Amino acid sequence: MQDRVSCSTTEQRGVFAAMAIEAYCVKCKAKKIMTDPVEGTTKNGKPITKGKCPDCGTTICRIGAAKK
Repeated sequence: MQDRVSCSTTEQRGVFAAMAIEAYCVKCKAKKIMTDPVEGTTKNGKPITKGKCPDCGTTICRIGAAKK
């Protein structure tokens, strides 16, 4: 089984916080810039970035590796 990558340290979160990662919010029906993005992997090993919608607070996801 593959280990999941987690951004639990403040240093790693700072890198993602500086990046403007955009994802679609289903509740707002619009693309929003993620707050508190965290990079990880899905069950099948694909990269994913999860964060919160700045307007409604719903969890939003962006599938694929974050561009660095």
